[in-house]
Amino acid sequence: QNLRLVEDTSRLSAMVTFRQTASVKGMRIQDFMPDENDKVAFDNCMSSLSEESSNATTSRVLHSKLRDGLGNILSVELFCVLTRSLFSKECLVGIREFSDYAPAPMASSPTGPKRRAGSQPAS
Repeated sequence: QNLRLVEDTSRLSAMVTFRQTASVKGMRIQDFMPDENDKVAFDNCMSSLSEESSNATTSRVLHSKLRDGLGNILSVELFCVLTRSLFSKECLVGIREFSDYAPAPMASSPTGPKRRAGSQPAS
């Protein structure tokens, strides 16, 4: 698949280049994938979306890795959606960074829970 980003997006630019002003227009999502297997999996995912029946909208979710502007590897989920109309097809890809680890617990305040001014502690 030769799918390319058709618009600049500051959030994607910030995620993969650390500069919101850097242009990603015309690039491929695969350009940010360090692993060849992820590139092939993404291509296969997009091909399978294209080859499915003529439903108006089809979607897939794919786990992948992206490389950021500092060379760090980011674990992401790619939400791939193909929409069809009478005259065109559009592919939308949403990206969500995720971790295999549970979020760290919030540290509790050493002075206990905060209360609004004028409120009474529960008894």
